Order: sequence, then C-alpha cells, then structure tokens
Amino acid sequence: MVKKTNKRSAVHFLAVFSGKIGASGLGFIVSLIIARLLGPEKFGVFSFFLIWAQIGSCFVGDIFADAHIRNYSASIHNNKESGSVLFNALLIRLFFGILLALFGVLFNEQIALDIFKNPDYIEPIMFGCIASLAITLWTFCLSTLQATESFIKHGLLAPLINVIRLIAVPVLLKTGFFTLYYLIVVFVGSYFICGISTIVALRGRFTNASIQLIEIKRQLHFSKWVTLSLICLVLINFLAVPALGYYSGNHEVGIYAAGSNLLLIFEHITNTIVTVQYPKILKLNNHAESRQFIGKSIKLSCWVILILLPVLYVIEPLIVMIYGQQYFDSALVFKILFVGTLVTMLIQPLNLFFLAQNRTHYWGITAMISLIFWLFSSYYLIPVHAAIGAAVATLVARIIYLIISSILLWTIFRHKNEVAI
Repeated sequence: MVKKTNKRSAVHFLAVFSGKIGASGLGFIVSLIIARLLGPEKFGVFSFFLIWAQIGSCFVGDIFADAHIRNYSASIHNNKESGSVLFNALLIRLFFGILLALFGVLFNEQIALDIFKNPDYIEPIMFGCIASLAITLWTFCLSTLQATESFIKHGLLAPLINVIRLIAVPVLLKTGFFTLYYLIVVFVGSYFICGISTIVALRGRFTNASIQLIEIKRQLHFSKWVTLSLICLVLINFLAVPALGYYSGNHEVGIYAAGSNLLLIFEHITNTIVTVQYPKILKLNNHAESRQFIGKSIKLSCWVILILLPVLYVIEPLIVMIYGQQYFDSALVFKILFVGTLVTMLIQPLNLFFLAQNRTHYWGITAMISLIFWLFSSYYLIPVHAAIGAAVATLVARIIYLIISSILLWTIFRHKNEVAI
C-alpha cells in the first residue's frame, strides 16, 4: 500500500513538474527572444507590465486559491454541493478581477505620471490590471484540477499559455507588428483564451450550482490571513521592479528582470512540491504521520539544493551567451536571488501545515515580518546599488522568512501528543 502511494505521489510530482518546466522553458525562450530584440530599456517597460499583472492577480485570485482548493476538495470528499462551492469561488474572483480591471482603465495615467513620473508606464499599468483578471481565470482552472488531484491534466495544461505566445512572437515579427504594444496585447489575450476555454471545458463540474452567500463568506473568512501572507510574499518577490522603475529607470529594471526571469525554472521546483503536497497534507491524520512527512520533505529539499548548487559557477557565461553582453550585470542579480530561492525551497512546502491546521495567522505574521525587513533593506539598498540592492533585499527577506517559519513549525510539533491535522 505504501509503495503504491509513493509511486502515485512520484507520478503526480513528475506530471506537475514536467508541466511547470515545460511552461517555464517555453516562457524563457519567449522572454529571451523579447529581451534580445527589445533591449534593456524596452524590456524593462515590458517587465513592468508583467510584474504589475502578477501583483494584481495576487490580489484578485491567488489570495482565494487556498480556500478554493480546501473547500472544493472537502465538498467532493463529503459529497456536499461541490458545484456550488466551485461556482462561488469563481464569482469571488470575477468580482474582484473586474474591479481591478476597471481601476486600471480609469486611473492608469494618474498612477504612471503622478507616482512613477514615467509616461512609458501608462499602457503597461492599464493592461496589467486587465491581465490580472485574465490570469485569475486561468489560475482558477489550475486550482480546480489541483483540488481534485488531477495532476496529469494540470501538467498538460500548464505550458499552454506559453505555447500560444511562442507561436505569436514569430507571427508578429513576420507581419511587422513586433512592438511593445502588440506584445502586451498578445500576453493578455493568451491568458483570456486559456482561462475562458478551460472554464468552458470544466462546465460539467458546475452541476446544480447556485449562489450561496454562506459559502462566499466562508471562503473570504478563510482567506483573510492568507491574503495578508500572499500579498506580503508577492510584494517581496515582485515589488523590486516598480521600486527600480521609480529610483533607477528602465535599464536597471531590465537588468533585474533578466536575472529573475532565468530563475523561474528553479522556482518551479518549489511550486511543484507545494502543488503536489498540499492535498496530501490535508489527509494526514496524526502527529507521527506529520513528523514523518516533514522529515521526507526536508530530505527531498536538501538533495535538490545540493544538485542545483553548481549552477552558481556557470551562470555568468550562460547569461552572456543567451542574453548578450549588455545583460552581464544580471549574473550577480541571479546569484543573489538563486540563494534566496534555495532558502525558500527548504521551508515553503512545510508552511502548508499552517493552512492545513487553520493557523494561517502564523503564515501571515511570518510574511508580514519578512516584508518589513524587505522594505527597510530596499529603502537603503535600491537607491544606491540599484538592481543588486534589490536582489540583496529579497535575499534578506527570504532568510528572515526561513528563520521565523522554522521557529513556528517547531512550536507546533514540539509536543509528541499533539494531533497534526
């Protein structure tokens, strides 16, 4: 039985990891083409759009994902109106996503000119807010598959976005429409195409669905601490780009973005572990099973970290080869961020216990303190050291995140007689 479970877990991990690596690989190719053809200045503006969209999608989608996965998985397991749970989760995302899109359309000029003092950001801010709505539709579909442990479908669908983009880029080049504006339109459109088409494909899961204010309230209530934690983590990961745009200009944004984009492949290893482990953690029954699970997770992360360490020695010639000499400074940015990624890889999968045990306030407090350290570090480092300073500030925040999370996990599992889930 144990061997069968381990084999099933391995298949799920490989399916999700393959999908994420495929998506990341295709995305990296697209990003590389765009970076080389646009140059650091315009690539910086393009990266600003991407980060703005990702931050926005956190506010209108990601913060509700854990409640969606938890409640939908439980409703299927208990045969309780799963269609309504799913439908109300979608309504929540649509409501906040449409509000953000309207906000971007109405106030993009004021934000770009009054806050960032840069007219180049007018269209990226508007399209970034619209893209946030599109992204939340797409991630809703992936979360639904995760909740039902349909990891093979999850792995197959994950690269779809970047397949469309990889086809679109040479078409834009061939037709003479390869400009910053049309690139942004393609990126927004690909999210809408994939999100809407997948929701249509999942329509059978909405059987007997109805609006239930109690379910909406339940998901919003569960998401309050998750909201705080995810917002803090997203700001730590992505706020460097707007901060660099404010203090240092488009060139430094491009340098930082090139280094961080190359890191995405390694970030997907952590994301894969989290995606596969969350439904499984919800099924742990006692303290002994939880401690065993923690031990296996730490061993897996340590082995992966040891395998990845040699990347630090080859990154400089690799960046020059794939991006060009103009992005040479991105190598040091990558090295610093890479260390932070390894730190996160060690602890992030274990933080799922905070969600499983309804101790989401632990996760929120940890993320909030980490963000405070990031803000202080960035305030002193970014104006002086630009992209390098932003990378160091992110590393500091991730180390603090590791320390606090480790302490809180120890307080949960220090008593042998405490029930885990």
